[in-house]
Amino acid sequence: MRSRLIWNTNKTTGWEPLVIDLSPPTPGGWWICTFCSVIGQFANNVPRLNPSPCVGFYLVQRGRSSESLADAQAGWNSDARSIILPSDIAAIDMGPTAGYPFAGWIHAAARIMIPGDSFLRFIASANPGTTQPGPGAGSFGTLSAQVETESSLTP
Repeated sequence: MRSRLIWNTNKTTGWEPLVIDLSPPTPGGWWICTFCSVIGQFANNVPRLNPSPCVGFYLVQRGRSSESLADAQAGWNSDARSIILPSDIAAIDMGPTAGYPFAGWIHAAARIMIPGDSFLRFIASANPGTTQPGPGAGSFGTLSAQVETESSLTP
């Protein structure tokens, strides 16, 4: 097995949800996520503090759609959220600042075996079902994970 840190960053341009996808370091085979976290900032809308269909970490099979602005305005896209993973989301108090910093993590006890045809996804919406469902333009986040890769792993 080989362990490595992988990450991906995304930034919103409007009222769409913040969606960050993290693909496996090597296609095919299996990978094991031993730690996963997200840190970022909402520009306008306050992040929800509890994982829910609106905010959370998901295991998603390749070929599934993402969460669009139209999806979030209607509620949410369940196809973009295959399997919700056990996690916590928290606001970060940084004193007087513009925006709403937040952090989230998958529970440390959860070692997640991920098939090579799947990936991790973090989605954050603030007000689904409204005309401004996302966190606002300029919101950003970085999703990172410590993973072990194994091409011959059988679950």
